[in-house]
Amino acid sequence: MAKKNFYALKNTGQIYTSWAECQQALKQVTNPVFKGFVTKEEAEAFLLGKTEQKLPKESIFVDGSFGKEQQVVGGAFIHVKNEQIIFEQKVRDDRHLELIKLQNVGGELLATIYALKYAQAKGMTEVVICHDYQGIASWADGSWQAKTPVTKRYVAFVQKFKAETQAKLKFYKVAAHTGIRFNERADQLAKEACGLK
Repeated sequence: MAKKNFYALKNTGQIYTSWAECQQALKQVTNPVFKGFVTKEEAEAFLLGKTEQKLPKESIFVDGSFGKEQQVVGGAFIHVKNEQIIFEQKVRDDRHLELIKLQNVGGELLATIYALKYAQAKGMTEVVICHDYQGIASWADGSWQAKTPVTKRYVAFVQKFKAETQAKLKFYKVAAHTGIRFNERADQLAKEACGLK
């Protein structure tokens, strides 16, 4: 899980850059409404009550899930163009222990790999992957070091995709569970892929 660097407290309208600082502020208010975020932009949007992000005209939303009981990871991707769903697909894996150990993150990686395979098959020259888990972008662009065999394979797959297709590949972070309908739909499909409701 990505490290939360910003803590937004609605009661004070302030953003704190450490959990200790946020805890001090929490002691000063009654019924605190707060949340931690990876980026300052997400924290600001939370304070302003904004849930809508301006989305690219064409993109592929990805999300992952984990079924603990069945020990299965699920993923889903949705191709969206001009606010319309063009295609959606669920994927699951109950065989590869490396993916299963990563739980939801394993599903996120699975979904992104299948999304890129889809983009390649469609001959897309510009691909925008909308994701809510930071590792999808950060492993791919090298800002996070891929340390496990499965994340190293993910990075290798992304590099191979770029080399073979010459497509412009961009990653676009969306805030999870904030009412972005395509992200919510991908989340729902990923859960279904695991046999969850």
